[in-house]
Amino acid sequence: MNSSLADIAYIFDEPSAGLHPRDVHQLNALLRGLRDKGNTVLVVEHDPDVIAIANSIVDMGPATGINGGRVVYQGDYAGLRRSDTPTARALSRPLRLNTQPRKATGQLRLHDVSLHNLHHLNVSFPMVTLTVVTGVAGSEKSTLVNRLLPRYYPHAVLIDQRALGGTRRSTIASYMGIAESVRALFARVSGHSASLFSNNGQGACPECRATLERERFIRA
Repeated sequence: MNSSLADIAYIFDEPSAGLHPRDVHQLNALLRGLRDKGNTVLVVEHDPDVIAIANSIVDMGPATGINGGRVVYQGDYAGLRRSDTPTARALSRPLRLNTQPRKATGQLRLHDVSLHNLHHLNVSFPMVTLTVVTGVAGSEKSTLVNRLLPRYYPHAVLIDQRALGGTRRSTIASYMGIAESVRALFARVSGHSASLFSNNGQGACPECRATLERERFIRA
């Protein structure tokens, strides 16, 4: 975004997604810089701070899906605030804080922990609540939550930004890591080897399946 090129059309699709407010202001400075070099900058955005710096705004709506697809406003930011579109109403709606947050039933405590740029940190996470860890990019949020917390509380379920992966043999059970437990249960109930209940084990070949069926017939 610091390119010195000019007379270029740049299109950004929600560039502020996931950014801290401080980083959004830095993003705005970069967008203005591109514009001031003589470029055309088009931004698809929901963040009010980014919308506010636009020279021209196109507001789409009035709703979503088949109820959208129309230009409901076009003009500057001041005119948008005076209009009666859903976007304008959202911009005029005051922020409301939750004055009665849920009470915690306990704490997940980290005492004197250190990793990377975190040194001798003490922090407590309330239990049975929704807690948000925020801060500027690079402030070690991910290190604290994704690395240190699971290290001291192994039962925590970590859902990160890694893409879902698998093969044609993948199932919900194999992806969630419970396939081994399911196979062990089937093996215990049937009295057969757990490999018979694996896609790539003995039970995958026709001869093994035929043998299993004969054994079931003899037992019956």
